[in-house]
Amino acid sequence: MSARQLLLGCVVLAVASTGCAGPAPRDHLYRLEVATPAQSGPTLPGVLEVERFTSDDVLRKRAMLRVEPGSPEVTPYGYHLWVNSPTLLLQRALADYLRAAGAAQIVTTPDAGETEDWHVTGNLRRFDQMTGPEPKATVEIELRLRRRHSPKSAVQQVYRAEAPAADASPRAAADAFGSAVSTIFERFTADLRAVAH
Repeated sequence: MSARQLLLGCVVLAVASTGCAGPAPRDHLYRLEVATPAQSGPTLPGVLEVERFTSDDVLRKRAMLRVEPGSPEVTPYGYHLWVNSPTLLLQRALADYLRAAGAAQIVTTPDAGETEDWHVTGNLRRFDQMTGPEPKATVEIELRLRRRHSPKSAVQQVYRAEAPAADASPRAAADAFGSAVSTIFERFTADLRAVAH
């Protein structure tokens, strides 16, 4: 066999093997869907501002995270992503939730440029999917409410919620995350209303 034939054979083999690999996997993007709250008083007077949440580095990234039962290892999915960083998704979701609940006269975020009377900060501690025979989503957030210019918190609490998933798929996990976050927001809103009494 000549060198030319050998080279041609290698090219044909390379093209054939590339064609067999098929298309690259596509990204799957998920929104965080939080339940709409019931509106009820009392309401904080003035402007309530919700800041972007803080977190560890891995929780600021868009990849959905999973944990195997009994393992401390947190593994990001390669092609299953949130539409934005969870810290930004949660900021917007909490602002929308508190606005819909009528928790303050005005609810906003820092980019609106309002002078706030109340300030909400959040630290995201856990946001992962437990796989295995009983799949679920686990969310843990420290939320803090304080009055402007006051170093003392009116509310400071670590909220944790788990919600079962229909199965171990990332799609089912996205629904479970929405349920767990809704539970946390409902509890925080109740604590916020206690301050407004």
